[in-house]
Amino acid sequence: MEYLSNTYLLYLGLSVLCIAICFIWAKIQPKHVFYSRKTLHIICIGILAISILSVHNNNYLQFVGLLAFIEILLIVAVLKGFFYSEGRRSWGIVYFLPAVILLLLIFPFEKFYIFQSVLILALADGFSALFGRMFERYLESSSNSTLQKIKERNTIQWGSDRKTVFGSLVGFVFVYLICYLHFTYNRDGVLLLAFFIISFIITVTEILGSKGNDNFFMPLVSFLLLKIFIERDVLRPVIDFNDMAFWFYLILFLIIGYFLLRMKWLSISGIVFAGIIALFLFLANWSLFPIIAFFILGTLAGKLNKNVESDKKHSKPRDAFQVLANGGVTLVLSVLYLIYKVWYLEVLMLVSISVASADTLSSEIGMRFGKKTFGILNFRSLPRGVSGGVSWFGFLGAFLGAIMIGVFRIDYFWIIVFAGFLGSIIDSIIGLLFQAKYKRDGQITDIESVEFIGGYRFVTNDMVNVLSNVIVVGICWFFIFALTT
Repeated sequence: MEYLSNTYLLYLGLSVLCIAICFIWAKIQPKHVFYSRKTLHIICIGILAISILSVHNNNYLQFVGLLAFIEILLIVAVLKGFFYSEGRRSWGIVYFLPAVILLLLIFPFEKFYIFQSVLILALADGFSALFGRMFERYLESSSNSTLQKIKERNTIQWGSDRKTVFGSLVGFVFVYLICYLHFTYNRDGVLLLAFFIISFIITVTEILGSKGNDNFFMPLVSFLLLKIFIERDVLRPVIDFNDMAFWFYLILFLIIGYFLLRMKWLSISGIVFAGIIALFLFLANWSLFPIIAFFILGTLAGKLNKNVESDKKHSKPRDAFQVLANGGVTLVLSVLYLIYKVWYLEVLMLVSISVASADTLSSEIGMRFGKKTFGILNFRSLPRGVSGGVSWFGFLGAFLGAIMIGVFRIDYFWIIVFAGFLGSIIDSIIGLLFQAKYKRDGQITDIESVEFIGGYRFVTNDMVNVLSNVIVVGICWFFIFALTT
């Protein structure tokens, strides 16, 4: 067994030196804490990217072990208050290594793509934050009326963290340049479009991130996008710039997106991620009709209770989190299909949409027509719309929602219907046991208020939707896999 070479000790020493310099910088100039932290981000993660590229296969596990040891040290350091910025612990520093370790363990022979993914995190994420903050400070210090108007339009508030348009553009450019400089072969219009799509999706992933969790998701998303659009080259068989159909569908998508925004069915972030899901379903050559049917039925059903405030997002345009809560598993399945080409992933996609459809129609029909709502486990009376509450009309809605999706695959009709109905039940159980509950005007509610009475504050309706979907798809995956092997 070979041990790690002294080169890695050099990389580790440079990282420790960088940490020390940035800490001294922050102590001497407290106003520059943000800049010192981002400089540390760029240099240390950049060093990690280079070290990945130079690791040998015969000491791969030792390298992963070293990263795991460093991760433990970072967690301890954050808990001890060493990484503290802008009034909170900087947990982002501990998020990127688990993603890198995961990639190294699952794809041990894909060092170049992992290197690219980590480099994107180092440069695109780091410089987008740096230049975004610098431009923001410049706008704040200016009294020019034109710059003040730009300042008003420079903010993006998709997640809990506030991002800037300028910083996001910087990040986009860095991702595009990294792809452009590293992939020089067969560089034609299709590949340039692939670079654009990769850069766009990584950028919106960073925008949606909050409290540093984009450090975990960005390397994973970057790696998968590089595998799909560069290695698999999935655009080439389906894109023809000389084909009028390509431009027709592109213009049609933009028109539909505009009207969905005007009709307040989706927010801007919702449209972006709905478009991403539609893109990957199209590339997987899966029908778009099931998810379109779910979206239309779910949105129209929501109009039944437009005057009812069951949670803070109810009857409002669906944002990115709501779109991903209902379609995120479908997106992941389509990505897996593009990599592995396993037939039953299409069935699981329908199962996922069936769960989302059953849960949505159960909630809306139950709130509109259900006369008595009770807790699914304790049978205690609950106000309509509270997560975990069910009614007989709600059960009927769940069944109808699942049937609407089951008809798209008759050979697996009953599996899809049963899975959708089961998902609605599991969603209610998780919502009753774990979703945050509050008291407002003497009534139990899911809407956040001063009086917290049960569940976990971080468990939202979107999270419950994702968990129930993942559980049911996982169960069906297990049984389908068991039957086919």
